[in-house]
Amino acid sequence: MRFFPLFAGVVLIWGLNWPIMKIGLEDLTPLWFATFRIGSGRLCLLPFVLIQERSVLPRKRDMPIIFGVGSLQRSLCMGRVYLGLNVGDACRSAILSFTTPFWIVPIAWFWIGERLGVHRFFGLLFGLAGLGLLFNPLTFDWQNTEAILGNGLLLLGALCWAIAMTHVRAHNWDGPPLTTVFWQLLLAFLLLTAWA
Repeated sequence: MRFFPLFAGVVLIWGLNWPIMKIGLEDLTPLWFATFRIGSGRLCLLPFVLIQERSVLPRKRDMPIIFGVGSLQRSLCMGRVYLGLNVGDACRSAILSFTTPFWIVPIAWFWIGERLGVHRFFGLLFGLAGLGLLFNPLTFDWQNTEAILGNGLLLLGALCWAIAMTHVRAHNWDGPPLTTVFWQLLLAFLLLTAWA
């Protein structure tokens, strides 16, 4: 019961996040919006890295995770999410973006040999049923090619995120997490700037 206010706070913040991002896309193109968001996150993180870590240089062993997560999750995923959100509504965009766990199950089984198991299997089935109810394909305009493209971009973004998360699970870390995240954000910032 004592965690309820924290849980409610997370739900409120995540719930408000999508309409706020939709409003932000009225003034910026999707890719520049993603670029500024990643860039500002990197600048906010830098003082903490400098204070808490002995070195801001990335470790050689962590370079694959910097490139994998920086390009897939922080660059491709965010770019596709904002491109999709730009043409779709905030509610459906949030639902499709958070299909990441559904992608992780088969990717983790194939890539790192995680067992599906009975609990995961039924969790996946119930989750897909919930997704179907929330998405409600009967109310979707299947003639709207822009909306179909936008939703496809959101699903591709979720797929990129799932690949990056599976890579994180399989990686043996060497350097401090804050430093690694800083370099992931820097790489994503450069990639998104070029893309924008």
